[in-house]
Formats: sequence, C-alpha cells, structure tokens
Amino acid sequence: MTSSGDRRVRIGVVGSGYWGTKLLATLVNVPGCEVRAVCDLDARALAEAGRIAPEARAYSDYQQMLADGQVEAVLIASPAVTHYPVALRCLMAGLDVMVEKPFALCETDARAMIRTAEERGRVLMVGHTFLHNPAFASLASLVRTRKLGRINLIRTSRTHFGLVRPDVDALWDLAPHDISMASCLAGTQPDRVTATGSCFTESRTLDAAQVTLGYPGGLVVQIFVSWMDPKRRRIVEVYGNLGKATFNDVTPSRKLRLVEFAAQRRWKRNSAGRLPWPVRPALARRLAFPPYRTGTPLEHECAHFLARIQDRRSPSTGAENALSVTRVLEAATRSIETGGQMILLRGGASSDLLTAAGNQAPGQ
Repeated sequence: MTSSGDRRVRIGVVGSGYWGTKLLATLVNVPGCEVRAVCDLDARALAEAGRIAPEARAYSDYQQMLADGQVEAVLIASPAVTHYPVALRCLMAGLDVMVEKPFALCETDARAMIRTAEERGRVLMVGHTFLHNPAFASLASLVRTRKLGRINLIRTSRTHFGLVRPDVDALWDLAPHDISMASCLAGTQPDRVTATGSCFTESRTLDAAQVTLGYPGGLVVQIFVSWMDPKRRRIVEVYGNLGKATFNDVTPSRKLRLVEFAAQRRWKRNSAGRLPWPVRPALARRLAFPPYRTGTPLEHECAHFLARIQDRRSPSTGAENALSVTRVLEAATRSIETGGQMILLRGGASSDLLTAAGNQAPGQ
C-alpha cells in the first residue's frame, strides 16, 4: 500500500473501544498517517489506546481536541447514537471525517452530515469495511466483467455469538456491510425492502433479522444477520446464469470460490407425446479460486481515507453509499415494525461503487 503523497496527515480517533482500538492499531502502521489524538470517556480505554499509540494525546472530551487544533481529520468509532452530533461538530470545525457504521440512525441526520460536508468542502466517508476487502474487490470485478453472466440472486449470511451492542440492534450493527456490498454488486440501489426480525433476550432488542431487497431489473438480495448464532459466518453468494461465486471471509485462505457452468434446459415429450417433461440441466463445470491482492480490509480502508484527504477526491464509500444504506436500514426497521410489509424506496439512484470496488488499487 502506498500513500498518495509525502505529507503526513494528523489524525484523531474518537472512541477507543473494541473497534476504535482496531482502527488505532491499523493507523499507526499506515504510511502518511500521524495519530495525534485519542478520545474516550473511559479511562481504561484511553490507557489501552495509549499503549497502541503512545505519541497520541489522550482526551476525555472530543471538543477539547477540536479546540486544541492538533488534528485535521478524525475517525469516529464512538457509540452509534453519538455519530451524528460528533461528526457534525467535527465537520463544522473544518475536519475531514470517517464515521464507522452505522453512519447515522436516520436519513435526516445522514443528509445533514452530507450537506455540512459539502458546504464546508470536507471529505466524509463511512466505514463500510467490506467494500475495501481485497477478496470482495475481486468478486466485484467478476460481476463487473460479467464472468457470472446475468446476476439473478445474491444471498448473504453474517452471524456470530456475543459482542451484543447496547446502542443498536443486530440489524443496524451487522447489516450495513451486507447492504453496501449488495448495492455495490448490483450497481444500483434497491427500490423495495421487506424484513422480519426476532428477539431472543428479555431486552426486546432485535437479535436476528432477515432482509430481502428488490432491485430494478429483478435482482433479489437475501440478507440474514444474527448475533445469537454459535457459528461465525461472513458469506456472500452470487448466483448468475453462467456461474456462482462465493466470498467467505471466515476462511484463512481461498476466500473467493468461483464455479463456472454452462446450463442448457432440455424438454422431452411424455409417453402420450403431448406434455413437456423437464429434464435435469446438463452442466459443464469448472472450479477456480480467483486471486486477490494482499493487505487487510482495515489497512486498505484507512489508506483510502488518507488518500482522499490528500487528493480531495470523493471516497468510494462516501455520501451516496452512506445515505443509501441508512435509507435501507430505516425501511427494514419499518417493515419489521409492520409485520414484514414491503416498503418502497423512492429514487434509487445509480451507483459507481461497483467500478470503484472492482478497480480500486491498494491505498487508492
């Protein structure tokens, strides 16, 4: 991975919990990055952050960090309910901002953040990390070059046991990755959403959700998420008329599997010679494991953020991606609340994410 320039970018991290410390551990090794500040209300979390980034100044109040003027960009990994107010204040202070998922908890807040970034000329990016996963980028390239033919169905499964968040439910915690990947592969945004959910604990918080997205042209995406499943899964299956590709991020190697086939449906007459009788399609199969570049998704994501700060171009996971996923999450929530009613989305704008994921070079 390379930086797009020699200038070192002065970064602050707001939130040094489970994910914030992962960001810190990545940032300290990204070329062109200088971690100047870490903010958290928890003294123990700050102490752990200090061991990872000893040169960074510790703050218990992010507004004091802003007042000191030591950073030019921030990564926000604080609780989801704080994303909107913290990001808005940072943007208004003239900083470039990357916000972890979920970007915002409603479309209104998401639009306000995007509008402020545009008015202030700031880079605004959302942490949909899987769009920066090298194996997923290779999958996106297969779809973009029509290696699988016409895509008819995408199925995803994202499950684990534990790591239950107190600030959002399983839908808002886990599904942003799958929604963003689905729209990336589709090359557009969904126009209808249906969803159901289940609660397994006394808190009545959604612990599992099944979301179905409909796209213009007939593509269907089925998403299942749960944080109450003993088996950890991170799977995306893409079905086309010329093949099937499976992205399994849990496996240590060969994360992308491609089965190419040529199917021909034949029919024959029944004994009476009148009615057609289906015959099993003949399949010519070829198994392959497409290559993908090295580096972790977080390394590529952080390097991409730094590159966009330096060249002032729009991030591949920028405003359009952030807003679209927020709208889908809101629609899925409404569908669950109404017993699985279909929710129609207005104005599904086209997306350039497919090309961005398929073509993105390391650090770009």
